[in-house]
Amino acid sequence: MAVTDLHSLDISTAIDKIFDGGEARGAVLSLIDETPSINVGQNVPLVMSGRAKGALVHEGGAKPDNGRQVIPKPFTTVKLVYSQRVTDEFMMWDRERQGDFVSRLVSDWTRKSLPRDIDTVVLHGLDPNTNTLDSNLSDYLTKAGSSIAVPSTGSTAAQIDADFASAVAALDGQDITGVAIAPAAAAKLATITEGYEKKYPGLGVFGLTGGTIAGKRAASTPEVGAKGTELIIGDWSKLYLGFAGAADWKVIEYGNPDGGSADLQNVNQVCIRLELKFGFRVLDPTAFAVVSSGDESES
Repeated sequence: MAVTDLHSLDISTAIDKIFDGGEARGAVLSLIDETPSINVGQNVPLVMSGRAKGALVHEGGAKPDNGRQVIPKPFTTVKLVYSQRVTDEFMMWDRERQGDFVSRLVSDWTRKSLPRDIDTVVLHGLDPNTNTLDSNLSDYLTKAGSSIAVPSTGSTAAQIDADFASAVAALDGQDITGVAIAPAAAAKLATITEGYEKKYPGLGVFGLTGGTIAGKRAASTPEVGAKGTELIIGDWSKLYLGFAGAADWKVIEYGNPDGGSADLQNVNQVCIRLELKFGFRVLDPTAFAVVSSGDESES
């Protein structure tokens, strides 16, 4: 197969490295329980409302329906696309050198860019490339109706602490499995003491220093702080996120496929492109509370 043909590239090794704890991970990928493989266009998660209550039935008695709804929640399917222009000398390399270069390029995209881009899209509905809202996304965590909004009362350490408590109260008994926190908010909470002890020992002057806040899993990236978000707390098992099993990559020799300043052939370049399909859905809009001022991003 010529290198210019479309390839199906198994990126499972690169993805696995994100989850083995040895690679930089974004907030979303750190807090969700699993990322299943998805069959894009076919998987529809089924969400069961409320808690089923067993019926007490005597011998010969009728068995009633528990009255619990099972609701299909189709997820949003999108692609993250990465493109890199290189000199067309790439086409003169032997296949081993080409393969090594593409492998290093894909590894860089999946380790350094993918986790934080997932935060940008899934938390805030933003296009990572332009940092603008994608109006075609029907669902993301900070969207009205996808979570419980807790307006920020201010940016001081005491105010963020009080808003944190308000977010917990707003969840009204929901299971809380983790916290995504903006670095600036984490650094301020780190200054709060109770007596002679830090109230949040998992935080330091540079923000999150451990993997927990108040006994719950925690993660922090600059992307969490987009649109004035201070923290997102809730049951992260209620965020469904899955990747297609393979990514597509190709080497493009002609045209202007990335909207660059010149046609590839005019400047003796080729474009290497990776397309990664994934799907996500907030399964329960009462499972997350978002503390936000609504101001512009800190990232």
